[in-house]
Amino acid sequence: MLKNEKISNILSMAMLFILSSLFAMSVFNRPEMSAQLAQLKELFAKNINVILVLSVVTGITVSILLLVEYYIGKMLLYVFFKNVKAEFSPYIMSKSLAIIVNTSLLSAFHIYNPLIFAIIAVIASILAIFFHFTNSNKFLPSLVFVSPLIVDSVFSLVKVLIK
Repeated sequence: MLKNEKISNILSMAMLFILSSLFAMSVFNRPEMSAQLAQLKELFAKNINVILVLSVVTGITVSILLLVEYYIGKMLLYVFFKNVKAEFSPYIMSKSLAIIVNTSLLSAFHIYNPLIFAIIAVIASILAIFFHFTNSNKFLPSLVFVSPLIVDSVFSLVKVLIK
């Protein structure tokens, strides 16, 4: 029964992540923020909702990239620490937290600042270390396991700072 509960928890967190990703993309692609979509709308047929297509494609891409980051972290954990289990929940919880906070900032307070969004992503990836640490009680394996998330968020922060 314990294994079924874990599978149920992981599936519910994955659904939360996918739904929050789609919601975030629909908020980020509002007409007042999407002047760049005018050129894309000409490429699509008049019957296709470009915002919906971009939201679905982005949600799928983000989910696939999250799985890639998870498997890279799992591989690193297996290479360096064979006796520590890899949990998917720190990845889902941290990414969902970042998406929910960023979407809330945008929709409630109308704050559109990529620097703030990138800083929140870095903070969420650091929180993922502590989410994994609560399960494993070992700090270094948690740091190694979550390192793909940290690298991704720090890379995004550097990219925003360079612009």
